[in-house]
Amino acid sequence: MKKISTFFLASSLLVSQSALAGHYDKMKKQAEQFVTFDPEYSYQILDQNSNVPYKPLLIIEHKQKNPKTPKLILSGQARANVFAMRTNRTDKFPWMMSFPDDFSGKSGSAIALHNVDLALTGHISKDWTMYAQTQWNPSRTFSQSTPVGFGKTSVSSRQNISIRRAYVLYADPDKHNFYGYIGKMTVPFTNSQTLNPFSINLHSHAFEPLANAIAVGYNHENVILTGSVLQGGPQFRVASGKKDGRIDNFAISGKLKTKYSDGYASLGGGYLHSTEFCTSFPSIHFKLCERRNPAFNINAYGSYKDFELYGEFSQTTKEWPATAGSPSNAAIGQFIPASKVSAFVVEGRYNFDVWKKKTAISAGFSQIKLGKSKSPWEFNRQLTVGLSSFLLKNVKVFLEYNHLQGFAPLNEFSGTEKTVGNVGPSPSDRSTRSNVITAGITAAL
Repeated sequence: MKKISTFFLASSLLVSQSALAGHYDKMKKQAEQFVTFDPEYSYQILDQNSNVPYKPLLIIEHKQKNPKTPKLILSGQARANVFAMRTNRTDKFPWMMSFPDDFSGKSGSAIALHNVDLALTGHISKDWTMYAQTQWNPSRTFSQSTPVGFGKTSVSSRQNISIRRAYVLYADPDKHNFYGYIGKMTVPFTNSQTLNPFSINLHSHAFEPLANAIAVGYNHENVILTGSVLQGGPQFRVASGKKDGRIDNFAISGKLKTKYSDGYASLGGGYLHSTEFCTSFPSIHFKLCERRNPAFNINAYGSYKDFELYGEFSQTTKEWPATAGSPSNAAIGQFIPASKVSAFVVEGRYNFDVWKKKTAISAGFSQIKLGKSKSPWEFNRQLTVGLSSFLLKNVKVFLEYNHLQGFAPLNEFSGTEKTVGNVGPSPSDRSTRSNVITAGITAAL
């Protein structure tokens, strides 16, 4: 009897173990269907150089190709580079891919993990999607202060991880061409891209708004229209409503597009009702506006076979008060009146194959114009030449050269004010000339 009981107990355990194994296999299969990786999509959604304001359309397209829901796509990207640079003015390094005060003297070099991004794309249902992107970027993260004797890029206050973009998206392209989303986003105002492999162009640096907003869009074969309502007060980049704690800013944009047998072309424009170029002296980020200063944009893109061309121009409609030089600033010597802020970029790229790898040669010129002619902060200019090649669809290596003219950091470019009435000299210098060579890799999963 004891032997029979032992036999039945052992049999029951084996059956239970088999059932659990079957249940585990079923759950594993379901999890694999629910959580996925898509390296090509990950590279595109996290690519900081292409069509940044229109990433929601990429998400909609991805869902159309992968209609089964619910589904969660895990994405990651890392950009690492090594660079060396030289300048003709002591402590003045105008390259936008690093902070000027990270280097001293007339030369600098670094090995950098420039940024790491992680993202979740959750296709909740046929018409609802959530997207969230985190970013670690010490090369372009502000530090309140760096203690003497500590590394500037490795100090703890530069190691923060932030939510770069996050929103909930509604779209049902099978029924209509409208879509909408709410959250933290790159507001559709400019085209915000570059044909070069790494460095941001100066137009995007000056006029790419990042804000909490609600956006509604219409996307058809030949037209994209968007309207956005933005949170007031200083936002994360560029946008700044007059009143903090209110919804009091908006943007509109549109783009006409056409495809033909050998390429693609688009012509677009936009309007942002209130920019950050509205503050009084001195120029300090996240300062409240005294009066609104709107901006407008025009952009164009065209491709023919293996050639691409891209251009963009934006300008404020009013002068920025902070661009006026203080007469008490001895470094200026005379009062300089306020100026409108403008920026433009012109770029080209030629695509070809090398050993069956997608390769490109690119070049571009961009400028931010801040001040009147011959003022120390008159301009920042950047000439970029790049060479890049995709080792895989989601891994790109690059080599890039930048020549920069002028040194006018957007923070306190026209002078400092340590205390009320205590005005310090402007750090800007239009005679600055700098050269940067960088090589690196961008990889996504």
